Amino acid sequence: MKIKLTFKIALEHLTEVLPPLGYQLVADNYNVKISNHECRYSVYIYDNLITLDGVVIRLEEVEQIFEQCFPSVVPGTSYTLRIPTKDSSSLLRWNNLYTPEAVHEACKELVQYIVGDEVKNFIAAYHYLPDLLRKLDDEWSKHISYWSYSSSSVMIFASFDIRRVIISRLCNDPDYERKLTKAEYIANKNDKLESFLRIKELLATIEPRYSLE
Repeated sequence: MKIKLTFKIALEHLTEVLPPLGYQLVADNYNVKISNHECRYSVYIYDNLITLDGVVIRLEEVEQIFEQCFPSVVPGTSYTLRIPTKDSSSLLRWNNLYTPEAVHEACKELVQYIVGDEVKNFIAAYHYLPDLLRKLDDEWSKHISYWSYSSSSVMIFASFDIRRVIISRLCNDPDYERKLTKAEYIANKNDKLESFLRIKELLATIEPRYSLE
C-alpha cells in the first residue's frame, strides 16, 4: 500500500479507539502524536511500516517548576522522562503491512502497548522522585539519557540537566551543588546562562520534599 493509504487506515483506527479511552491525537504528515494528561507517544507511519518512536511521561512536580521559569512553555506541553520501548535501544516496529487487515492488526498491538502494563509500571516506578533520581544518576554514569526535550525551543540546550537539578533539589540530594554547577557550565557554554540563572534563583527558594536517606 502507498504511504497515504497506510496512514489513513491507521489514523482512522487509532481515532476510533483511543479518544474514548481519554487520549488526544494530533496528526502531521507521517507523525501521529498521542497524549493524555501524563504520557505522550510519537508514532510514525510510512509505506508498509508503523513505528512507536518514543514515549515520555510528565512529572507534575518537576514540570510546574520548569514552566514557572520559562513562560514560553505552554503549561502541560512539556514532558520529562523518556520511556524505553522494549529496551533502551529498540523501537516498537510493525513491518510488511501490505493489506488493510495488517495495518489494523498493528494498530491493535500499538493500542495494547499504550494501555498495557509496561507503560503503567514504568510510570508507577518513577513518579517517586528519589527512585527516579537514583535511576538518572545510574544512567548518567553510563552516558545514557531517557530524557525528552521540551517542546519549546527555549530550553532545547539542556533540558536533561535542568530537570535533573530540579529533581535533585526536591530530593535534598547531597550532590545537588555539584549537579547545579555542572548544569550552569553547560548553560553558559550554550549561551543560555541568563535563562539558567532564573531557575537557579527559584530553586534556592524551594524546600526539599523528599530525602535520599
